Amino acid sequence: MRLSRVILRLVISLALAIAILWAGAALWIDGPESRVLAGALVGAIVLIAGLAAVLLPPWSKAVLAIFAPV
Repeated sequence: MRLSRVILRLVISLALAIAILWAGAALWIDGPESRVLAGALVGAIVLIAGLAAVLLPPWSKAVLAIFAPV
């Protein structure tokens, strides 16, 4: 694999990780009053998005599925 492709993949993966963490922080801050429920929602969104990024077969489809949900 070319070096430029590896660098691009790393940059997009970093942006994806930041977006997932940002979504979790938004749920924690503006989510439900109950901290238990907010924590459960944060854990679920981070776990599901992280697993989707790792387990979806082609890397590009995983990125598209997480960045642009239908």
